Amino acid sequence: MLTRQKKEKFVETISAEISESNGLILLNFKGLNFEKSNYLRKTMKKQNNRYRVVKNRLLKVALEKNNIKQLNDLLVEETGAIFVFGDFVQLAKDIKKLIKTADYQALKLKGAYFEGKLLTADELLQIADLPSREELLARMLSTLKAPMTNTVYLLNNILLKFINVLNAIKEKK
Repeated sequence: MLTRQKKEKFVETISAEISESNGLILLNFKGLNFEKSNYLRKTMKKQNNRYRVVKNRLLKVALEKNNIKQLNDLLVEETGAIFVFGDFVQLAKDIKKLIKTADYQALKLKGAYFEGKLLTADELLQIADLPSREELLARMLSTLKAPMTNTVYLLNNILLKFINVLNAIKEKK
């Protein structure tokens, strides 16, 4: 049983994590045993994120301290919170991949809070389907490179046709 002082300290800790993080993802972990929950915690820690099982009432108080009221409707049943300190999109991809595995199908996305906006579970899954940063940069680079490549190809063809015409004239004479 948590004493009032411990609860207040816990709320302060969570509140600080919320203010420092890039976002927050809420999960329903019902049906997840301790071993799987612990694995999820360790995986998040390796990626510089934090996973905590929190009481809804305490999380609600911590969210209110950070002026976040959009998540109140999601604070029902069991709640696991992932405080995102790394790449939000990459984490969404990892969670989607994890949920697809047989061991973690019990894990359900409730929603998320990112850049001042509430995201539903479906919106979070759509974010997970976005291409990675590296892939987007590669696409942009190929788009920027295309006009230059086409110009070189066009100029090269003009020169080749000119040389072919000269060769034809040379053979005729």
